[in-house]
Amino acid sequence: MWTFGGVFKSVEINASEIKDILDGKVMIDGSNIAGCSAIKNADAFLSPDINSFRLMPYFDTENGRVAMFMCSILKPDKKPFEGCVRTILRKKLEKMKMLGYSKMNVGFEPEFFILKNKPISNSDLNFLDEGCYHSNEFEDSGAEIRREIICKLGEMGVHCLTSHHECGPSQYEITFKYSDAITSCDNLMITRFMIKTIAKKYGLYATFMPKINSKIAGNGLHTNISLEKDRNNVFASDFGLSATAKKFVTGILNHAKEICLLTNSSINSFKRLVRGFEAPVNICWSDANRSAMIRIPKATGNATRIEVRNVDSSSNPYLAVFVLLSAGLDGIVKNMPIIKQTDLNVYELNEKELKDLKLDYLPRNLMEAVLCFKNSKFIDNLFCSEVRSLILRKEEKEIENYNRYVNSFDFENYF
Repeated sequence: MWTFGGVFKSVEINASEIKDILDGKVMIDGSNIAGCSAIKNADAFLSPDINSFRLMPYFDTENGRVAMFMCSILKPDKKPFEGCVRTILRKKLEKMKMLGYSKMNVGFEPEFFILKNKPISNSDLNFLDEGCYHSNEFEDSGAEIRREIICKLGEMGVHCLTSHHECGPSQYEITFKYSDAITSCDNLMITRFMIKTIAKKYGLYATFMPKINSKIAGNGLHTNISLEKDRNNVFASDFGLSATAKKFVTGILNHAKEICLLTNSSINSFKRLVRGFEAPVNICWSDANRSAMIRIPKATGNATRIEVRNVDSSSNPYLAVFVLLSAGLDGIVKNMPIIKQTDLNVYELNEKELKDLKLDYLPRNLMEAVLCFKNSKFIDNLFCSEVRSLILRKEEKEIENYNRYVNSFDFENYF
């Protein structure tokens, strides 16, 4: 189970109680889980997803083996809790199937840093190495620990594809094979958990924080998406990207500002979305340009996909995928005029050139993202008022806390 901020929560149950688990009789205090339930109606039940069952050999001891289920949250009357992020995504996937699409494939590319210890501040970052993009074994001090992470994830059913050093010092990326949307989100949560767990075993500290230092690249969560119909990738065509895929891309771009609160969910997120670090700033797409918000990888056939590049790991992946799917389908259903791709390096364009090309900006801070979300009729139609209020309360509270906080920037500039 998860909070709205994408924090992994768990409860341990003895194997002898497996019947109660499967019957959905395990109860939790929902008032202690952000976004779950008010104190006046605190009881909640966990409903395990049988298909999510997996062994966790890493945690086995002489006392026994460990396994896990992913769970959805139910209200006291056993009806689905409207704020359960897994349920929110599942309902949208059911609507997608009613439109004739049988499957949404998702593949994540999480980036992260592994440091020698948990720093006190961003001026106290003790890197493992000073490597760069695709550094070799001699320059990449994280290679061995990544191999262990990949092996342990494999034992848990998470199929990793590649692992390499990223642009920043001690920054790495592990990608895993695409799967259906729910399974991919589950795998991402497990991957984050295992990366942090194994790093801790070695006395190290792993972080997915979007921007840990203003002078080095941030951590993204590039999100690869395609749709299937009758086991065929409808994003593929004999001439490259299909019209359906371009409509899907157009829907995401047209709603990019409104959904940004759920793809980039923290104040820190927007410190990553700046020029010069291969993170998108403007709302556009391209088949090659890495400064674009959506890139089309050079792949054909069933591997054809779009790559949404602004997403980061401060988001709840279930909600991020939900709004990306919702926006993309809106582009298809409403037959939106296809937005022309931009093959220029948008980092190098001045304000007049951006205006001439009609290239708008993503929200530049969390407050802008909140306002875009709050004033969106599209968002109003996606969420019930209770869930919409829960999301806004969480984000507005973060802004309020930040505005009260006196940080190093204040001292350096105003003391």
